[in-house]
Amino acid sequence: MPGRHEAQSLIKMGKIQEIILLLMLAMTAQEDIRTGKISMVPPAVGAALCVGLQIAAGDFRPVDAVFGAGVGLMLLLIGYASRQAVGYGDGLLFAATGCCLGGTDNVVLLLCSLLMCSVYSMVMLISHRKNRNDRIVLVPFVLGGFVLLTGVYW
Repeated sequence: MPGRHEAQSLIKMGKIQEIILLLMLAMTAQEDIRTGKISMVPPAVGAALCVGLQIAAGDFRPVDAVFGAGVGLMLLLIGYASRQAVGYGDGLLFAATGCCLGGTDNVVLLLCSLLMCSVYSMVMLISHRKNRNDRIVLVPFVLGGFVLLTGVYW
């Protein structure tokens, strides 16, 4: 069982990871809105930094990272099967967040993001601002979901 100082250190490491993920998601969301594509540099760097922090803190659990990345791999398979109705970049992004968050938190993030995106889509369809064939970027909703979930956990 970690001592008080070690527990406080782990909490600080967790906050640093949240900031890294927040910055990574913000940069990726801005790019997704602007270009409709996702560069893999911010997610790869963010995942590497988070995993590095977890290793340095002695808190890295490979099984959690694999299950977390599995969420992204499932999205990649869905993207392949649907001819990229779900983009490959979204799958790779969730693989990166999964390495940092673990399986359970990454699934919660995905579900929260999809819920927010579906509400937005319904509003856009009802107001006739978009039709069912229009593409909607997902990463801004991932950012919103992450902010919402970290606010709930803090």
